[in-house]
Amino acid sequence: MAAASKSPNLENLVAVWLDEKLDKEDDNHKFKEEFHSTFRSVETFDNMKACIEFMTDAKHEKIRLIVSGSLCQQILPLIYQMSQLESIYVVYSNRAEYEQWI
Repeated sequence: MAAASKSPNLENLVAVWLDEKLDKEDDNHKFKEEFHSTFRSVETFDNMKACIEFMTDAKHEKIRLIVSGSLCQQILPLIYQMSQLESIYVVYSNRAEYEQWI
């Protein structure tokens, strides 16, 4: 996992997790439980359009985005300049495939 980060503000920090396989893999359930214990709010999406709409509407929140490697190439050009983004984490199994996006 790799991250790009801006300065944090923990009071209004929301974790947003985008992964097409979010509820289909057992490991994801463990991570979801851990995120809920760490963040005030965790929003999960398996649909990129719905995720972008949520982030666009979250005007007063700071977002830590967790995105699967398979979706990072599609979503990052669309959301990278959003002022709401505090950091972006890309989850991947093959680093070389996604290194240009880190």
